[in-house]
Amino acid sequence: EHCMADFHNHLSEKYGSVEAINKEWNLNLFSQAYDAVEDIPMPFNTWHNPHIKLEWNLAHFESHKRFVHKQAEIIKKYSSAPVGTDTMPFNGFDYRDFVGNLDIGQFNHYGTNLVGEAMWMDYLRNFSKRPFWNTETQACWNGSTGFGHKLMGEGFVYMDTWLPVMLGGEANIYWLWRTHWAGHELMHGAVLDTSGRYTYANGEIIKASSEFQKVSSFLNDYKVESDTALLFTSLNWNLKSVQVINDAIEDEYGFVDMFYKKLVTAGIHPDVIDAGEKLDKYKLIFSPTAYTLEEHSFSERIEKWVKDGGVWVTGPMSDIRTAIGTKYKDSPYGFFEKLVNERLTYIL
Repeated sequence: EHCMADFHNHLSEKYGSVEAINKEWNLNLFSQAYDAVEDIPMPFNTWHNPHIKLEWNLAHFESHKRFVHKQAEIIKKYSSAPVGTDTMPFNGFDYRDFVGNLDIGQFNHYGTNLVGEAMWMDYLRNFSKRPFWNTETQACWNGSTGFGHKLMGEGFVYMDTWLPVMLGGEANIYWLWRTHWAGHELMHGAVLDTSGRYTYANGEIIKASSEFQKVSSFLNDYKVESDTALLFTSLNWNLKSVQVINDAIEDEYGFVDMFYKKLVTAGIHPDVIDAGEKLDKYKLIFSPTAYTLEEHSFSERIEKWVKDGGVWVTGPMSDIRTAIGTKYKDSPYGFFEKLVNERLTYIL
């Protein structure tokens, strides 16, 4: 009941009235119109309207953000220590708002594709100009009540240890230090076994640690800078999760991860940015499958940036939805046609 009340409050604050919701979501179609905001259901266990599903996700984020910020507020009353919270490689939350008033950016990953994990570090690092820590990664293998993945090949743990530091992080912390002797994660890897003996990747861990010491004189001042950016936003992640537009895009990444890997392979290391990032430091920006460009006035800012000389490579399936997931009525696009002074004749 508490979550439902919070959801309905979110809708009322955003849209103002049930009449506005019915109009904005076109709910007269299929007789879906509601008589009161409180009648709008929790979107589970049936074929729900994608606008309801989107707003439920966004309300869930806001609730979670308030909870974390309240925790930080309480801690700061009693401690001067810096406060952060773990984030994971899922973009349903708007991380700019999520970590905005925290002291440390934090990321956890147990991925086995180092390039894929690098994309997340290049993304989360940019939300705050503060310390960025990789607060959890495997010391050898992942797991809980069973093995999470196979033992990684020689060199993986060494590279995985260096990766966040090379990408601008200031800490990389293993989970676990020593394997639990009981409970849920008996099968999880660690630096030390329950008995206190080293696990198989100990040599790689010692190697990376000794190298950190050798470069410690300049490591803390090391920064990652790029004049190229790749757009990847939370709202677009949520839009893709509630309404699949193209079956060729199998997950919420769209083509973003593919573009990232292609750019890195070509020797171009982009910043991965959300729509709120400042654009003036970039010369080249890619925005594949950015269904909506209405976040943080991005469409207005990118238009000015292009006219000032920036190079923008956009599409496919970008600028085709409003910020609430509806289509545009007078064009397939929000502002593309106006920007380039062209008209799309046929729709695929």
